[in-house]
Amino acid sequence: MNTPEGLISFVLLTFAVGDNATVRVVEPLIPPPPGEEPLQIQEGERHPLQDEAITTLLMAFPSLDATAKAWLLSVVSNDPTFESLVTMADSDENELTTIGWMLRFITPSVADVTLDNQRLISALQDENPRIRIVAKWVYGWVEKTVRRRINAQYGAPGA
Repeated sequence: MNTPEGLISFVLLTFAVGDNATVRVVEPLIPPPPGEEPLQIQEGERHPLQDEAITTLLMAFPSLDATAKAWLLSVVSNDPTFESLVTMADSDENELTTIGWMLRFITPSVADVTLDNQRLISALQDENPRIRIVAKWVYGWVEKTVRRRINAQYGAPGA
């Protein structure tokens, strides 16, 4: 899993198995074996393969090195299912994974509630100066992005 292709597959899979991902079963091009029917999933239910994939991802994460973990945390799906990856990375107390996690907020679609994220707010006071500097930059970027979005929504100047 430490190849670039493996890590990219890991990240893409987090987007495919989240709670907001829809799995639609269509008539297979290759018919199933005799006596088997394609699995039909009711709307709002998870496909068993989604659960297997989540388990695989969560079990593989601890075996990655700090650089791979940091990159994954910066790009992994925002689905709550993967919040435990952040907890696992926190237990390592590695500045690289902390910085990687913070970088995930650098996106135009960042949620307004990010300004209340306790981990990010705590990072502003971290004893590690590199974490503090990145946290200050990320928090400022999020503030500006949220302010621009609010101004644009209400037609205020500076939008």
